[in-house]
Amino acid sequence: MSPQDEFEKVAEDERSVIGGDLNGHVGRGSDVISRVHGGMCYGEGNEDGERVIDFVISNDMVISNTIFTKRQEHLITYKSGGRASQIDYLLFRRRNMVEIISCKVIPGDHVTNQHRLVVMDLNIKVSRVHSTPKPGPKKIKWHRLKEQEKKEEFKERILGQISQEIEDLNSWGNETAEFAIRARKGILGETSGKIWKDKEIWWFNDELYEDLDSKEGQGKVFQLAKTRNKSTKDIVHIKQMKDENGNIIRTEQGNIKRWEEYFSKLLNEENERLIRGDGDANQAAVLQISRIEVQQALKKMENGKATGPDGIPIEAWKAMGEEGIYMLRMLMRKVMDEENIPTVWKGSILIPIFKEKGDVQNCENYRDIKLMSHTLKLLERIDGRIRQEAFIGRQQLGFMKGVGTVDGIFCLRQTMEKYRENQKVLHMLFIVLEKA
Repeated sequence: MSPQDEFEKVAEDERSVIGGDLNGHVGRGSDVISRVHGGMCYGEGNEDGERVIDFVISNDMVISNTIFTKRQEHLITYKSGGRASQIDYLLFRRRNMVEIISCKVIPGDHVTNQHRLVVMDLNIKVSRVHSTPKPGPKKIKWHRLKEQEKKEEFKERILGQISQEIEDLNSWGNETAEFAIRARKGILGETSGKIWKDKEIWWFNDELYEDLDSKEGQGKVFQLAKTRNKSTKDIVHIKQMKDENGNIIRTEQGNIKRWEEYFSKLLNEENERLIRGDGDANQAAVLQISRIEVQQALKKMENGKATGPDGIPIEAWKAMGEEGIYMLRMLMRKVMDEENIPTVWKGSILIPIFKEKGDVQNCENYRDIKLMSHTLKLLERIDGRIRQEAFIGRQQLGFMKGVGTVDGIFCLRQTMEKYRENQKVLHMLFIVLEKA
C-alpha cells in the first residue's frame, strides 16, 4: 500500500506528521515550491526528491527540516564514510505550520548506524474543555434484598401482581419483567447514574479488616485487587475501531455498525459439515421437574451477576422463597410441555472484551460474552440431568465436570513415555481453534 493511500485514511482536520528515510534529495528548492520548501537543504535534488516534493505539494504539507537556518553539518541526516546527504525528513501539515518552533538534526548515531536523529519541536495549544460527564445507566439496588424488611415487601408486592396460572409463556414473561421493574424501583430504589471517583473502593476503611473472615469481606478484597490491576492497564476503553480494510472508523454509529457486522458474521456463518440427520425420537417417559431440582439449581446460582435483557436477577427469585420455587417449577414444566421458551429469553446483551494481545482496534482481538436471562440459566441447570442419561466417552475432557487441562497433559505425557520406552514412532496432531 502506497504512502498516499495510508495518508488518505487520516481525517483532514487532524494533525499529521510523516517522518522517516524518504530516500530522496529535495535540493535547494525554487520559487514554485517555496510554500512547502524552506530552501535549507544539503546537496542537489534528484528524481526521488521530486517525488517527495510532489507528495508534499499534493497534500498541502511542508518539509520541516528545510525551514530553519542551520549550518551545513546540521543539515546532514545520513553520513557513511566520505559520503553525506539529506534523505530523512519530517513532513507536517502546512496549515499548522505556526506550531513548529524548531526542527534540527542531532549529530551522531543516536538511533541507527549512519542515520542521524531528526527532532521537531511543536507548540500545540490545547484548550481545556470543561464538560460534565454523562451519567451512566441507572441500576437497581438489588443488594437491599439482604434487608429482611425490603425482602418481605418485595415478595408481597410481586406475588400480589404476578399471575399464578401460566397460560401464555410470552405474555407471562413480559408481565413478570414489567411487574418486577415497577416493584424494584418503588421498593429497592435505583442509583442516580453519576460516575463516582474511585467508586470501586469507596468502602475501603478500617471496618474492612473486621470483615475479612466473612465471604463478603473476601469479595471486597478481591474487588480491590481487581481494580488496582485494571488501573495498571494501558488500554481501558477504545472508542474507535477499524473496519475490515484496516481503516479507522471515527463515528459512534459507524463503530456500532462495525461490531454488529463482525459478530453477525462470526456467530451466524455456517461452514460445510456432514449432516447426520436428527436421529430417532426418544419415546421414553420424561420425568416432570421436581421441587428439589428447582431448589438445588436455585441454590447453585450465584448472586451479584449482570442481568440479561429482562433485567430480573436470580436474587429476585430467591427473595420469594417457597412461593418463588413453586412458580419456577410451574414455569419450567410449561416450557417443557410446549417445547418453547418466552421471547424475552431469546435475547442477550453482547459485550466484547479485549484479549490483552494484538491490535486493540481490531475486532478479531476481542472475545465476546453474552448476558442472558437468569431464569433461562436456571432452566439450563435443571436440564443438566440430561448429562446423567447420556453416555460420553472418557476421551472427552472439555466441558466435563471434574476434568481439567492437567488431565489432558498427563495423558499426553504418559502416551509419549510409553512409545519412547518401546521405541515406537508416535504421531500427534494439535489443532488450535481461533474462534471456538
